[in-house]
Amino acid sequence: MSILLERYEPQIQLTWDFVEAAASNPEYGLEIIELFLNRQRDQVQITEDMVKAAASKDYGGKEIIKTLS
Repeated sequence: MSILLERYEPQIQLTWDFVEAAASNPEYGLEIIELFLNRQRDQVQITEDMVKAAASKDYGGKEIIKTLS
């Protein structure tokens, strides 16, 4: 994932769809979001829909919400 971010970072934006897809990955979703936010925290606007997407997940949702905060 780090390699993909290095190569395509300018083209990737944290959107509801991104959070939804990451939150749907029970094994690596949190790590994907953390990696992205560590690189682009200052460029990301967390929306209510993103938090709702994370909250709707049974596995890892609470951790993702903490990470987005």
